[in-house]
Amino acid sequence: MSNISQKKRAAMLAYLAELKQVHNDDESIRALNEIEAALTEKKYGLVWEEHTEQVDQMLEDNIPVFIEDEARKIVADPDQPFNFLIEGDNLHSLKLLEKTHKGKIDIIYIDPPYNTGNKDFKYDDNFVDLDDGYRHSKWLSFMNRRLKLANELLSEDGIIFVSIDKNEGFQLKLLMDEIFGEDSMVADLHVETSIIGGPRRIPAMKGSVVKTAEFVLGYTKSKDTLIMKQPKFDYIPGYDTHYSLFYDDSQKTIISLLEVLKNTEFIKEVFKALNLRVSLKNLEKVIYSSEKVRNWLYSEDIAKRIFRKSDSVGDLPKEVTSGKPVNSLIVHDNKPYIVDKNNVVKGLFVYWDRIGPTDDYFNSFGERSVRGNLWKGFQSDGGNLAKEGGVSFKKGKKPIRLIKQLIHSVREANDNDITVLDFFAGSGTTGHTVVALNQEDVGKRK
Repeated sequence: MSNISQKKRAAMLAYLAELKQVHNDDESIRALNEIEAALTEKKYGLVWEEHTEQVDQMLEDNIPVFIEDEARKIVADPDQPFNFLIEGDNLHSLKLLEKTHKGKIDIIYIDPPYNTGNKDFKYDDNFVDLDDGYRHSKWLSFMNRRLKLANELLSEDGIIFVSIDKNEGFQLKLLMDEIFGEDSMVADLHVETSIIGGPRRIPAMKGSVVKTAEFVLGYTKSKDTLIMKQPKFDYIPGYDTHYSLFYDDSQKTIISLLEVLKNTEFIKEVFKALNLRVSLKNLEKVIYSSEKVRNWLYSEDIAKRIFRKSDSVGDLPKEVTSGKPVNSLIVHDNKPYIVDKNNVVKGLFVYWDRIGPTDDYFNSFGERSVRGNLWKGFQSDGGNLAKEGGVSFKKGKKPIRLIKQLIHSVREANDNDITVLDFFAGSGTTGHTVVALNQEDVGKRK
């Protein structure tokens, strides 16, 4: 299909060329060149009315400087690196940091104004409300200048995370594509921040899709998509009944896990006390009720002998499978296989690989899955949010656990000598998080 806009543009450019032949004085040529430039500029991407801030105009004739406030200095250990809290307009601060920290920032986390129209975003000292026809343009102009400077500050393997919601999230994605590069986007996290309850239940019951999540966009300088150096894990409640096989050491064969449960006296007693039939389905209730059963099931010795049969057929050398009886366990290249009743070798999943500590609010231990871009359960932090850091912040404060997991996940375990920046540090949560992480692992994050 032909590009209609391209055809029209080509026709206009041809007409401009004709006009230049007729009107060839300097003033006409300058005017026609401006029209030509407008016609040939990029037509795909984010377009907005550029706005200038008062702080921009101040920078034209003034140079911002840092002034140290000795009265606010806190020195716990003079031999340790300093953290810096810069008070002032963040555009001025970023301009200064460009001179002192260009290419030196490893992680940037920001939680900018969401531009909801509910007195959360000021432009030139005035709140931008929903009736402002240029509210999106003002916000994009505001963010554009700051994100361009942020890009200059990032180290070669640096990463920036930005919290946002639906009000500007989709515009922000396009803006960051332009500044950092579309192929530099490595994360579009959906963070569960609330559940539907109280007054919000009314519009939900009437049919409205009520907001329960926000976004975190992540972009790297290196374009390396393998950013999760320390993956996070979500807790899976209950018991996955697909794991129904058990390797019996004494018989050197694979038997039913249900048979093991029925023949283990203390486990039978727990089922009986709960008035439950011994079954894999009811094992979930027993796990919740009995720490002893839970510890037995999750122990390395037991969990490494519990399996789930795969649908895939094991393509193993004949000398490995030859003469193996039905239900025998075969380990080849550190991978387990079973000879099923049809004498077909099938792969096995090990229950132990599913067990471990998790990153939920309670730091639960048990069955888990590697977290993707859906970060659930952060509404649980909401009840304690007002108390975190001793800073009162009515709306928009982010939980320490969220920022801690963002920072922790994108660096290797021993890579804790890094520099972190937050240039929308309203509640100081990022600074609090960095200090807390250093206390946990004796790190040198700044």
